[in-house]
Amino acid sequence: MLRVTDILFDLDGTLYPASCGLLHEMGRRIGLYVAQHFGMEYEPARAFARELFARYGLTVLGLHREHGVDPQHYAAFVHDIDYASFLSPDQRLDARLAALGARLSIFTNAPGSHARAVLAQLGLGPRFPQIFDFEFAEWQPKPSPATYGRVLAQLGCDPVQAVMVEDTAHNLPPAKALGMHTIWIGDGQTPEGADFTTPDLLGALEIVEYLCRAG
Repeated sequence: MLRVTDILFDLDGTLYPASCGLLHEMGRRIGLYVAQHFGMEYEPARAFARELFARYGLTVLGLHREHGVDPQHYAAFVHDIDYASFLSPDQRLDARLAALGARLSIFTNAPGSHARAVLAQLGLGPRFPQIFDFEFAEWQPKPSPATYGRVLAQLGCDPVQAVMVEDTAHNLPPAKALGMHTIWIGDGQTPEGADFTTPDLLGALEIVEYLCRAG
């Protein structure tokens, strides 16, 4: 096995658990945005947002392509959140990440401003010099294989020396197809494209540590 040089972490639901409430708050604000934009009641707006997400992979992508919504206006509203209400610095996580001895990057479909806010609130900003976000993807978010290739090219990384940690199962097959090691954070049967399955980030870090040692 070659030495692991790069570890790509998804952000939401991966570096922090969904149970903290931040994902729920973003979902609520997405519903509010759609309701206000179209003059709809909240529940039909949330259902419409979920429909767009299922069709395009991102609600904002569907809103932009079908209705001309400005993604920056959307992001400013959805992420107008008091992050300190949901997240706090995690020194133990920071130490675990520092000990991995590999380059760490964020690979997310969220805006970079949101990623930076999350990392700052967790006290992890310096650990992640590279953030590959929605803007980097240029309207081709995960699981677009082209974007995975662009991320690896930007890093100058051999995919067989990279690990991807992700909580959305359908984002893993493109990484696996390129030769990356893949870890899914979730409950249940190991999905297609996942080499390893674990219920939480701590379990994922144990797997990453094993892969780094094995290399």
